[in-house]
Amino acid sequence: MKITKYLVGLALLSILLLTGCVRTVRQPLSVASRKQIKSDQAVLDTDQREINPTYNPEPYYGSVLANLVKVVINHYANKKVNKAITPIRSTLTNYDFSKMLYAQLNRKLTKVKWLKLNRTHMDYHLQGKQINKIIRSAKQNTTLLIYLSYDLTPSFQAFVAEADVSLYKKDKTAKKGFKTIYSNQFYYINTLPKKDHHLKQDAKIWTANDGRLIKSALNEAAASLANMLIKDIQNPNSKLYQSIAKKPIKFSKNNLGYQHGKVIAKRADRYLIRANTGAMYNVNRNTIH
Repeated sequence: MKITKYLVGLALLSILLLTGCVRTVRQPLSVASRKQIKSDQAVLDTDQREINPTYNPEPYYGSVLANLVKVVINHYANKKVNKAITPIRSTLTNYDFSKMLYAQLNRKLTKVKWLKLNRTHMDYHLQGKQINKIIRSAKQNTTLLIYLSYDLTPSFQAFVAEADVSLYKKDKTAKKGFKTIYSNQFYYINTLPKKDHHLKQDAKIWTANDGRLIKSALNEAAASLANMLIKDIQNPNSKLYQSIAKKPIKFSKNNLGYQHGKVIAKRADRYLIRANTGAMYNVNRNTIH
């Protein structure tokens, strides 16, 4: 009975994850809202203490029994992935990506004078009520919340770092006591050369030479996420960024599908892309299809 309840719970959770809500598109910060900022606090939040793998689950459809079987299959596949990522985590011992991004944000956000930043801090695994309390109880009238995640995709083909950013302003007329005046998502993706990918082989690529490749990706991601945020939050135009390419580009976001967008800058083998949703991506050539 306990096993059945466990499997049913896993099946329902997996289905919910696969059919979850689509994230909101970019909401630009208007000039009028910018002028209403009196003082700001920046909060960096993450659920992670170390790099995580993402999984490639079997699709859920058909009978409940068939889906329960797939839950069991995915469970053992995920155990294999968790074992394979151990050497990468060992390589990154004492290598704190959250602190790296925090340092970049702390340095660069203070240069945006109109943001009037006077407090920055880090938190771990904030929940909805905690976030609401932080925003409402702050001495500052705006709160810039940055949620960070970073993962290796299935078979460890790509490293993906994401910063999900929202700027909230206190508002007594709003139901929660505050409203969103800016939001966007920022991604840094570094994909290995196209080939047949296997967990152990790709793990060795990331960890070779004392993890030079994965450490380089983490360093570049921290600087890139901060730079994209600084550039984007200062542009109030909802139709921003001129494309330098004649046609839209197709690229991999993660193992679940592709994104389309416009190339707005290129340097060496890296491309800065504005997706059709408004999200910003810094990807290498191997990520583009």
